[in-house]
Amino acid sequence: MLKKLFLLTVLLSFSVCTAGENLVSYKKVLSDPLVSYRKGHYRNVVEIFEKSPAKADNLELQYIWASSYLELREYEKAFQKFYLIDAIELSQSKEYNYIFPFYVRKYLHTLIALNNPDILTPEDELKILDMVVLVPKDSPIRSYMDKELFSVLWSSKNYTAMLSLEKNLSSQGQAWVELAKQQLGQKYNVQIIINNQKEFIKSLAYTNILDELYPNNYKSKKDLDNLVEMNLRVKTHRDKALLFAQRYENLFRDKEYYVKVLSRKALLDGDRGVSATLLYDYIIKNPKASLEFYIYTYEYMISRKRSDLADIVATQAFKYYNKKFYQEAKNGIEFHKNPSYILSWYEKNYKNITDNQHLQVFRALIRVDMERAEKAVDLVKTIKTKDPQIILMHGLIKEHFGKTEEAYKDYLRLIFQDAFGYAGIVAKNKEKIMRDEFRDHFDKVVKDLVVQIPSFELKDRLMLYKSFLIDNELAQYVDHRQLEKDQKAFNKIVYADLQNVPDIPILENYPKALSNLAPETQDYVENAVLEAMKNDTNWHNTARYYYKYRDLFINSDTEGYLTFRLYFYTRDQFGYTYLPNYPKEIVKLVFPKPEFDLIKEWIDNDEDLAYWMLSSFMAESHFRKRVYSQVGAVGFAQVMPYTAKDIKRWLKKPYLLNYDFYDNMRMGIYYHKRMYDMMDDNVLLSLAAYNAGPGSVRRWLREYAHIKDDYLFIEAIDYQETRNYVKIINYNHGMYRLLNDNDLY
Repeated sequence: MLKKLFLLTVLLSFSVCTAGENLVSYKKVLSDPLVSYRKGHYRNVVEIFEKSPAKADNLELQYIWASSYLELREYEKAFQKFYLIDAIELSQSKEYNYIFPFYVRKYLHTLIALNNPDILTPEDELKILDMVVLVPKDSPIRSYMDKELFSVLWSSKNYTAMLSLEKNLSSQGQAWVELAKQQLGQKYNVQIIINNQKEFIKSLAYTNILDELYPNNYKSKKDLDNLVEMNLRVKTHRDKALLFAQRYENLFRDKEYYVKVLSRKALLDGDRGVSATLLYDYIIKNPKASLEFYIYTYEYMISRKRSDLADIVATQAFKYYNKKFYQEAKNGIEFHKNPSYILSWYEKNYKNITDNQHLQVFRALIRVDMERAEKAVDLVKTIKTKDPQIILMHGLIKEHFGKTEEAYKDYLRLIFQDAFGYAGIVAKNKEKIMRDEFRDHFDKVVKDLVVQIPSFELKDRLMLYKSFLIDNELAQYVDHRQLEKDQKAFNKIVYADLQNVPDIPILENYPKALSNLAPETQDYVENAVLEAMKNDTNWHNTARYYYKYRDLFINSDTEGYLTFRLYFYTRDQFGYTYLPNYPKEIVKLVFPKPEFDLIKEWIDNDEDLAYWMLSSFMAESHFRKRVYSQVGAVGFAQVMPYTAKDIKRWLKKPYLLNYDFYDNMRMGIYYHKRMYDMMDDNVLLSLAAYNAGPGSVRRWLREYAHIKDDYLFIEAIDYQETRNYVKIINYNHGMYRLLNDNDLY
């Protein structure tokens, strides 16, 4: 009876209806502590065990009870539970010993988080050190454990204890031991320290390591450059940075590098004038300096607001390299307030600047002077740009002035050129409304394009056929036999590239029982991949490894980490607009729908709004439940702690916990809906408010009152993060709707 009452209370507290498959799954989460732990509902785990402690009747359940407190940042309670677990029994248990490394690592993390020197007796400390020694060297989390433990021992100057841990060490742990030997006056191996130097940059041992590293130990350009940077960060080691730079110069005949380091040292020491003069004098005395040095010097002068010197450098660069530099290149033309100056600058430079600088000019002008903005986009049209964002901006500005034929031509071009990119998705919404008015132009363009499609290269032909599939009028032109053939050919290319990584032995022997423990699976796989990629500079191999071992993520409800890697992999390999070209299986992994039915239940079954929220959570976290931003945003919905406090007060639910997956999602959904209602059901404005706050949106509405089109308004937003956030979510939403409302395969 009590159990039923408890379940009923929790269900009612979330206002969840009793229908839908996802709700059945959620009921299972509420009743099963193992399922709750895997799903990230840590609050539910501790509530179950606090209510009925006897239910934690085995080592695994005792462990997840303690771990749930740790995930919720309740360190005192976590310590109490970890302390009561019989470590010897756990390490020797045939059924549960796979948990042991995680138990030791989490126990250590809890103690470090508590930062209470009185909490353990000396005997307890020895017990922990003994447990650490038992963790196998090849455990994927051993390196992470060594990093935490040795940092603590180093800060307490317990070098003797460090030496007692020589068994089963990771390579990083070995480097710590060598440092301890150096501190105790014993013979040590400096090469082991060098091989792990990057691991120490944020540690308390950083400056000690720098003392032990000397230029003659290094022969490669990359290693010497790393050491220069490491030494420059520490005021007392900047002179030593010059020694490394001299070694760099001597080995690689690179005087320019030494001058750059001298300049940076002067800047860091506060001598800004000297810093600029060193670079400028070198250019004047060595007019045939490399183009790379000219660019570096020019951009440095601009960043320091020395436009007088920048102009001289640019003039000399043009003389020797026929290279034109422009003063606003890195200085942000976008934030000039004088529209006449902006347009004047643009008229002089528009043929020689980057696509991003064109967009900076357009954004600066639409905020303050739409007439000049139109003059600017007329100029860019003359250089026949292919950049979808520039073409879209041209169309939006032309539509603002009622020049719909020009706007329509831009939109029509984009629905084929960038069919599944942000610009194409916006253009699709626009073109559909305007098509009947410009039917003759539409028919002519389509007729010409249909003739050309067979001659296009594979990825463009496939993308165009799929863009036709999602349009009722155009679907008749699709050659389905060729489409099927192209899809198979493209799949072959994708799979050949994705599968191009070797096995990771420890993941080949993955303990299946870990699938019930999602946080542990995530740590296990992530650390195994990092170890495998230790000397690998191709970061896309992370995505390849994650795809290779995708079942480990899928079976443990940690797909978000796979989604995150594959999203950027697919974007970088071919670009946003080609994503539907990928095999259906890959697209589903890149655009999954975790807890979609539950999200829909919590907002009164408004499916489209649920897709907007899902798209937002994807942009915020890529559905990773344990991701935390540098500014403090938490989890799946990236809810800020101070926002969480307000939400709990508004909802009158003080028990909600931001580090709990379901609570975090619940608060994110509520806050989205609150912003949506506050912005009069305007989704784009509500997204901007979710990211930047409603006060910022109200300010923009006042400042950009002359802009009536939502998409043009978004371009005007002067917070780059918010502008990009809204555009990315708009893209995500467009993709979700296209993928779920159409049969693209």
